[in-house]
Amino acid sequence: MNALANRGIPIQNSLCTLCGVLDESADHVLVRCMFAHMVRQRLFWRMKVPTGRKFDSVGELLQSVNGLGLSSHKRKVIHAVYLLALWRVLFWRNQRTEVHRYTQLLKKKANIVRLVKA
Repeated sequence: MNALANRGIPIQNSLCTLCGVLDESADHVLVRCMFAHMVRQRLFWRMKVPTGRKFDSVGELLQSVNGLGLSSHKRKVIHAVYLLALWRVLFWRNQRTEVHRYTQLLKKKANIVRLVKA
């Protein structure tokens, strides 16, 4: 979110749209957010990948595949699944943000209608 503010794009709320707890950044939304963590834990469990490690960045998560001691083919498959999961988390975040924006727009429209009728 700071990157948007630095570019002059006004931000009303810098909190993560998924968890609402910490400031939103790409690494937070995709890796550190408790929502992303839950998605990743379920994926790890289904793929029988060791869990318990916390990641600080997307790069660190993707590099972790190399340390699993798997064949090149299996690493590539897990890497692809990680990328799909990251994309899905971002999709959910964007979808939630758009719903919020639409709700705000409807509220503004309702206020304008009330003012016109008054």
